[in-house]
Amino acid sequence: MEKYLFIIYSFCFLIFYLIYRNKNFISNRINIIDYPDIKRKHHITKTSLIGGLLIFSCLIYIVCVDQIFQINKNYILKVTIVLIPIFLIGLLDDIHNLSPKTKTISLLFFLTIFFYLNNDFLLKEIYFDDFKTIYLLNNKLVSLSITTLCVVLLINAFNMCDGINGLAHSILVLWLAALILFFNLNITFYFIVSIIILSLLFNLKGKYFLGNSGSLLLGTFISLITIYLYNQNLHSKERISVENIVLIFLIPGLDMMRLFINRIANNKNPFIGDRNHFHHYLIKNIDLSKTILLYLILMVWPLILIKTYKIKFFFIMILQMIIFSFLVSYFYKKNQRLKKNY
Repeated sequence: MEKYLFIIYSFCFLIFYLIYRNKNFISNRINIIDYPDIKRKHHITKTSLIGGLLIFSCLIYIVCVDQIFQINKNYILKVTIVLIPIFLIGLLDDIHNLSPKTKTISLLFFLTIFFYLNNDFLLKEIYFDDFKTIYLLNNKLVSLSITTLCVVLLINAFNMCDGINGLAHSILVLWLAALILFFNLNITFYFIVSIIILSLLFNLKGKYFLGNSGSLLLGTFISLITIYLYNQNLHSKERISVENIVLIFLIPGLDMMRLFINRIANNKNPFIGDRNHFHHYLIKNIDLSKTILLYLILMVWPLILIKTYKIKFFFIMILQMIIFSFLVSYFYKKNQRLKKNY
């Protein structure tokens, strides 16, 4: 059975190839093109924003196969249903440059409805390994509010990482690898991961960008899948603690909080993009591959430490925050010196 599924699933690579080969035609037809902007953007030539459409099309095909053979008992289907409006919001943003307020309200609207109708994706218990404690979220309104807030924050943090070629993709692959290590996943999930890795290779070469359609799609996907797997494994030996989830998402989250605080302090809209992200500081001093590698190492080393040496979560988190603050300060000052010399 799995042999035939492998062959059937493999057709998603053909879909990927056909869309990629026609990316310029499609991009020009629906106007999903990113134009250079010296104030906010790093690239110097107009580039297709087809990445989100590529992944979305392959995901739809994989889910259709998944449903025909009833592999995932509909949880992938449920995720995909809410991903459709989320993807369309991002696509409209790529075409018409929606306001941050419109995007945020739209996200909140669709996610709130989704969580209200799908209890499997609502956070009901929060397990802390350090204290061997489980906090129950018995009130549905509280659970709904906390779940929606966590997902929207993670989507925004992921979206903010999509500022240089391959970084958001690489972060997502790291998060997916963590899920594969923590949980027992099936062939459907591996094909989704393989499509994302394939997309990463082209993104690294600058052939296209993810676009807001891609970053919103993938940010929502990883959020919902993580919550679902967390809920399904709460009472098993393989359960994952809140500490592990926080640590793997910590660096993008810290950078988002830093940017929000900095923009608000300077009387700017916290949702309007700029070139003050941590990855922007890095790319101005080191090349792309080293920037992505340093960013990923910074994300993954706390998990290795906590798994290998059983060090307490709060100690590692404080240490991670200190290291992150130091690196931000160091590269920011280095950039300022380069500007003065220039």
